[in-house]
Amino acid sequence: MARSWLRQLVQIGQSETYTDNVSSGSTMESSATNIQDDLNAVRSQLNRILDASMTGGKWYDDVFTPVGGTKRGIKQVNVDLKDIEDKRLLFRTQVLTDITVPAAVAATGALIGVAGTNINDGETFTLSDGINTPVVFEFDDDATVTPGNVAVTFTSGDSANTVATSMRSAINGNAILISASGTNQNVVLTQDRKGTQGNNLITTTVADAGFIAGMSGFSGGAGDLVVLSVAGSEAPTIPAAVGTNLTPGTAIGAVVVALPSGVIGHHSLDYVIGANAINPKNLVKVRNANSDDPILSSGKEVYALIQAQNGVVDGDTFDDSTKKVQLSFVRESVVTAHTLEQVPGDDIGGQVINYCYSRRINFDAIPEQAFLMGLFTDQSAAVDVTLDNAIDNQAGPATQSQNIEWRIDDTRTLKFQDSSGAVNLLTIAPNSGNDLVQFNVDTFDVNNANSADFLNGAIFDSGGTSINVGVTAGQIDAAAKLTIASTGANDLALVAGEDLWMTDSYRAGSTWSLTDGIKLASSSLEWSNFEAQYGEVSLLAAITAASQKDSHKKLSGVVTAANIPAGTNVTGGVNLSSALQDYSTILDFASDVNVFLNGQLLLGADTATDDVYPGTSKATGDLKFTFVLKINDVVTMETFAHPM
Repeated sequence: MARSWLRQLVQIGQSETYTDNVSSGSTMESSATNIQDDLNAVRSQLNRILDASMTGGKWYDDVFTPVGGTKRGIKQVNVDLKDIEDKRLLFRTQVLTDITVPAAVAATGALIGVAGTNINDGETFTLSDGINTPVVFEFDDDATVTPGNVAVTFTSGDSANTVATSMRSAINGNAILISASGTNQNVVLTQDRKGTQGNNLITTTVADAGFIAGMSGFSGGAGDLVVLSVAGSEAPTIPAAVGTNLTPGTAIGAVVVALPSGVIGHHSLDYVIGANAINPKNLVKVRNANSDDPILSSGKEVYALIQAQNGVVDGDTFDDSTKKVQLSFVRESVVTAHTLEQVPGDDIGGQVINYCYSRRINFDAIPEQAFLMGLFTDQSAAVDVTLDNAIDNQAGPATQSQNIEWRIDDTRTLKFQDSSGAVNLLTIAPNSGNDLVQFNVDTFDVNNANSADFLNGAIFDSGGTSINVGVTAGQIDAAAKLTIASTGANDLALVAGEDLWMTDSYRAGSTWSLTDGIKLASSSLEWSNFEAQYGEVSLLAAITAASQKDSHKKLSGVVTAANIPAGTNVTGGVNLSSALQDYSTILDFASDVNVFLNGQLLLGADTATDDVYPGTSKATGDLKFTFVLKINDVVTMETFAHPM
């Protein structure tokens, strides 16, 4: 009695056939006739998800772990993919609006000399050129000054003009980049370097209110920076991504540094920390808008630091009022290596420029042309620009759009070596009259689409029994025996455009007169005649057949049975007194086998269409006839052999 399946847990049995290589497609669904088919389809898809190649693995295998890598399930892949999508990176964005830098102007200021009776010993005034450490000038009437201060000598009886002359002398006699001029009690101060960097405060402890003449410091300097106009399409159009000299920031947008309060419009060296001191992340590449060439200052390329007004934060949009942005022009220092310094206004003021700033984005938001926009890309000067560094830094294709001539002096060698340096994989060695290109490799694989051209031939196996191809014009020769061999399924074929000749060293001492040797054929007719005479057989078969052409074999036998019906096999020892000639190698029964009955030549054919035709066994000379044979009839067979 059959078992009743009462419980759901046992109503469905296990699969009898397990497979996980069912072909994908709609047939997985349409061809399924039971739950086993469905499960096998699911197993196959699971196997395909684990390994798309479906080579060697099974649906129940663990997740693959690459060598040196990490095993990742869908969860881990999702997390890693999200990390990649969120990965921040910088690329150059060009601003092609023509921007005119303000003309170079030196900042100026003024002081007023006051009478010695209105000055107290030890009172000071402080000047700054914006580059060097500010200098403190100290009024001195007792030959004693604070260490580090510069003395301005006076006496209580000096007039205001005398005090002003002493001030001018002290300033001009110091290394500060400020020049003092003027007449009488006027001290006119002019920054030696043009630009906003000279727009600095003048501080003083002189109590006489007339000393500062109502001025707070230097002003009017211009030419070392440009405040970018939003209305004029000069500023970045994307939001700000603010960083500092300690924290580069992570926000999406144009990388800038926010300046201290009140500094916008004044040159600054504030930067966003980057790879090194001369490659901060807010460094801007600058070029001449008319010539597209770099701009130089004292032999150094001019860059800029892009800086935002105080209060600008991540995500802010630049404007022309409270969220301004500027370019402070810088260069690598001509004195201190690997530092940035202000570009003198004379070197950049009045220039018309374009610039290229750094933009931070997520990896998954990279614009299609992001890395085609590097018309002017920064190169860090903090590392040596060597071929070794360039090769180490290269990733991906190195494209080339112009011709390059790499000239190597005679006796010098260019070598491409293996990782150990022990093997020169490729050597290029120019030498007058004997240039060398040499390979030392395990496998030399040339996949040429067009014919290779060897002007003066080629030598193969030069370290053994060399074979020369074209070394002697029109000739293939060898240092010893030349063997041409073919193995496997492909036979050797010698194909000539016109004539094929065969010769050897013995021909020269013979009476043979043709200098080229023996020609294979002289016309197409000879090929046709050969085929007609012997069939499409080998030369040896034809030569053997030709040697036997004029010889033949003939055997006879007597019929031993009465009234052998038509179509009955006639064979020696059965119904014929002796076996006839073996004609199993005969090409054409009708042409090369003669059968006589009682001396009368019969008409033969391969089938029962004429008097006689082949019997059951050609090897024992069997025959069949289309008429009745009688006892004591004499059957004679004559053959002309054409061995294959």
